[in-house]
Amino acid sequence: MGRVELSPTVEPRVYATGRAVVLLAVADASLAGRRYTVEGRRVVVVRFGRLSLALSYVDPVEYAPERLSAQREQVGWLRNEARLHERAVERAGAVAVLPAPLLSVYADPSELERAAKSRYARWCRTLAPVGKRREYVVHAFTGPHAPPGGEPYLLRVSARVLRGSGRALKGEPEIVELLTALGQSCAGGARATRRIASNRARGHRFAAALLLDDTELAALKPRLSTHAQAGAPLGLSLYLEGPRAPFSFI
Repeated sequence: MGRVELSPTVEPRVYATGRAVVLLAVADASLAGRRYTVEGRRVVVVRFGRLSLALSYVDPVEYAPERLSAQREQVGWLRNEARLHERAVERAGAVAVLPAPLLSVYADPSELERAAKSRYARWCRTLAPVGKRREYVVHAFTGPHAPPGGEPYLLRVSARVLRGSGRALKGEPEIVELLTALGQSCAGGARATRRIASNRARGHRFAAALLLDDTELAALKPRLSTHAQAGAPLGLSLYLEGPRAPFSFI
């Protein structure tokens, strides 16, 4: 394993003067140099030691801390930011990528660089085991329901990640037993799992985000099919959503 640099530097020529910076993702260094536009917002990817950073330069007034507190309460504005963030991260393609938390805003590039230096070693350690895998979500519904979708993924799923095991499952014993077995299959077949709180949609009973590579996904699918067949007589429907960048595991 090569030596990890402790204090790399973002190339000065990419700095935009008088602008705040939104950090979108940390990625493999092979992505450095890319530039693309997502719904009118310019994204640049800059080299940072052995990594690269996907950035967007924004109005420092609109994205000032006191303004962001109010903006977060505006559903339409937040939905738009979440959609832009998701699309910008997914445009990274097949390289290893660690999405940044939504609205990771820095007053200027030098503030971003100070923060990035403090996290650099951890990012290097995390990129290979996490960033090279993809995120999937297993959803379980009973009765009439709409398939998962609609809202941006960051608001619909990742914002509801539970710490710990979450609340105990409730309902008919047969359903609880099957969902418990489903959760155990998910936990046993993935590199990591995160329970997701109910989105309160009609019939929603269970959701878990899974971090999987292609081999782990192939091994898990037959188990999910077995649970789906067992749940069908009880009115249980299972959905596997993905792949996505590991938004719920950052």
